[in-house]
Amino acid sequence: MLPELERSGDLAEHIARRAVRGLGREMTARSRGLVEQMGEVAARMWRQATDAYADRSAHAAEGVEHLDDEMDDLHVTLTTEIVSGGMPLPVVIELALVARFYERFGDHAVNLARRSREMALGMI
Repeated sequence: MLPELERSGDLAEHIARRAVRGLGREMTARSRGLVEQMGEVAARMWRQATDAYADRSAHAAEGVEHLDDEMDDLHVTLTTEIVSGGMPLPVVIELALVARFYERFGDHAVNLARRSREMALGMI
């Protein structure tokens, strides 16, 4: 579980660094909204993954997987917005990375939640 946590911290740092650079100013309004939604979903995923671990709750772990589907849909939608051609190429590149970072951040939450579920069910 520790490598999942470490990698997730790295991804959060990568996302934060792009925010500090002011990437949002050059993004389309739609892409800003999608990134905001991805951040909200990621936060809910990590809260539920944390609850699943702390409470040893198999049910909480399942909720993370449902949120991952939402994250994956947002990733696809943001990717479509990125390729629509409404932003400068350097912004497109950075935004594509942010989208991927959020998607992977969600995947790590799912992996932790699954481990928590296995622990709750006495499988490990």
